[in-house]
Amino acid sequence: MGRLRESMGLDEQNHRPDEIKVSARVLVQLGEELVTDAEQAILECVKNAYDADSLGCKVVIRTKAYGSFDQDELVCCPANKWHK
Repeated sequence: MGRLRESMGLDEQNHRPDEIKVSARVLVQLGEELVTDAEQAILECVKNAYDADSLGCKVVIRTKAYGSFDQDELVCCPANKWHK
């Protein structure tokens, strides 16, 4: 399996990611004109899951002390791949 495919969590059989992790910096670069803030990025992630006819969507936002938004990581994964 290629390094890019492996880093994206792609399965050799169906070529679908189990989980996608992106830094907030990537979200800013890719969606600068479409996504104006963190709330819009989260909404877009959920809407994409709906558009893909997903059975569900789980958004995990890792926060630091005092409730500040951790800009390092936003995780979206299909409902059947949720992790505790």
